[in-house]
Amino acid sequence: MKDVAIRYLPNFYNDIPIAYAVFSVELNSKKNEVKDAKFAFVNAEFTKVVGKDVEEIIGKSFLDIFPLTDSRWKNEFFKCAILRHKSHNYTFSLDLGYWVAYSGAPSLDMGYCSYVFFNIDEENKKSQELKKAFMTDDTTYRIAKLLNTDLPFDEVMHQSLKELSLALDADRVYVLETDGAYVNKPYEYCKEGFLSHIDELKRVSIAKLDKWINGIKKLQYIEIPDVEELKDKDSFLYDLLSKSGIKRSYGYPLYSEGKLIGVLCVDNYRVGNGIENLKIVEDASSFISSRLGNHLLVNRLERASKYDSLTHLLNRFGFNEDLDDFFLENKDTSFVYAVMDIDDFKAINDLYGHPAGDIALKSFAKCLNDEFLGKAIFGRTGGDEFSLILKDITIDKAEDLLESFVKKEKQYTYKGKTSPYTISLGYAVYPKDGKTLNDLYSKADSALYNVKFYSKNDLVRYNKTMLLAERQRIAFSMKDITSNIPGVLFIYQSETGRMLYANEDCVRMFDCDNVSEFMEYVDFDVKGTIYKEDYDKTIKAIWEQIDSGKTEKKDYVEYRILTKKGVLKSVRGYGRLVDDSRYGSIFYVLLVNDIEK
Repeated sequence: MKDVAIRYLPNFYNDIPIAYAVFSVELNSKKNEVKDAKFAFVNAEFTKVVGKDVEEIIGKSFLDIFPLTDSRWKNEFFKCAILRHKSHNYTFSLDLGYWVAYSGAPSLDMGYCSYVFFNIDEENKKSQELKKAFMTDDTTYRIAKLLNTDLPFDEVMHQSLKELSLALDADRVYVLETDGAYVNKPYEYCKEGFLSHIDELKRVSIAKLDKWINGIKKLQYIEIPDVEELKDKDSFLYDLLSKSGIKRSYGYPLYSEGKLIGVLCVDNYRVGNGIENLKIVEDASSFISSRLGNHLLVNRLERASKYDSLTHLLNRFGFNEDLDDFFLENKDTSFVYAVMDIDDFKAINDLYGHPAGDIALKSFAKCLNDEFLGKAIFGRTGGDEFSLILKDITIDKAEDLLESFVKKEKQYTYKGKTSPYTISLGYAVYPKDGKTLNDLYSKADSALYNVKFYSKNDLVRYNKTMLLAERQRIAFSMKDITSNIPGVLFIYQSETGRMLYANEDCVRMFDCDNVSEFMEYVDFDVKGTIYKEDYDKTIKAIWEQIDSGKTEKKDYVEYRILTKKGVLKSVRGYGRLVDDSRYGSIFYVLLVNDIEK
């Protein structure tokens, strides 16, 4: 029987009346894509079709014989030779100049497949359908190719939307980029003579498009064949479209990592134009989503490098970059360089913790935005340091504006409690006070330090009497003064007993190595600074003196302390109770060893 079967097999080269070829497939290194396909066998009919001899074909690459074929052939060979799937499809061959139908099947050996090819009459109905499919795919291919170029993003979007408009014969094609709350940036292409309404789309609230957006999410896309149908269903969208001359529209969502990042819209497309409109819009949306998602990611990374994540103001790098650009174009104009910070910011962190400090920083950032957005360049250039450039304003007006800003009440709310805070500001004027940016910053910073040293909650312009050296070289500072007072100094909040400050002599008196160790030893409470057997009578003595009114709020008591090493010492404490706008009533305490005891 086997011999009989073999006897009736056709001669594959001469007897098969259609073009037939066998291919060997070569994969890439990852084994997930076809790298090349070479001819392993062709029959006589195939040689007639391509007009070449067998010797000119065998061993050659598929693209050697069909150089004008697009990259879809790779997927066909992968499905057939590797995934072992049969296939049947149609394409317009640019190399042959006519429509071709082909059928493929996997060979017995892995990596091989065979195909038969049929010539199709272009005048028949099937040819028209194939032409429609080809034009649809070709449009998608051109758009995908545009979106993968290295052109600037705005230009890429314009060209892609133009290509889509031409293919669909649409009056307008646009993309609404959104952050989920507003339309951040629309991209639009309009036919000549058709009015743009891109300005109306900018910063449109997504809430106003809620029905439309929800419909897109639910149905994957929305087709509005007749805008008049919206009249009683969605008045906002109806007014938005109808007044712009829109009669029909497609809306297709754009997603990136599962998040809606925009919507692709096509207005007044032609019906019955010989291509599959919806398929083109669907395919184009996929490629646009990918490019837009990458664009937004790059923008986020660029923003992260230039903006402070806490306050959303420019960070030091971003501020200096914008300042350099500004200075390059404004060397012949005068401007003000200001440096400012929050008074006693460290105390906010120490008293309430860093979360409270963060809230204070965000509060101050909002003050800057409210006052100077659009008028100045400003940013967070240090921990609680902010810098600002006032431009396009006279020096007198700039100084008035800065003074008004400094004196305005400022406050932050943490855990339901609202606390006031103040700022200090130093500034220098270009070019009178300095001719370079570094010089201006140094002088504005010196002016700020001058304010901090003498008053706080104020502002001052740099003048020649101020020292230009760095802060470490300034003769005195509050840190120097408190650290070098010949005695133990600490400060605590009267109402809560919470320790606010201790100098180095205090740390040493309690046999600790540093302030942190001291604060942990006393548990951040004044109670820990008094020997437990003396605590009640000591506190009682302090308040008796204050309540008597004879001390003019100056207290002097004797008591004992217990150091971390277990040493009991007798001390004399001199105190002053003061009212502070930030912390309420606080005690300043100076301790002296009671040598006699």
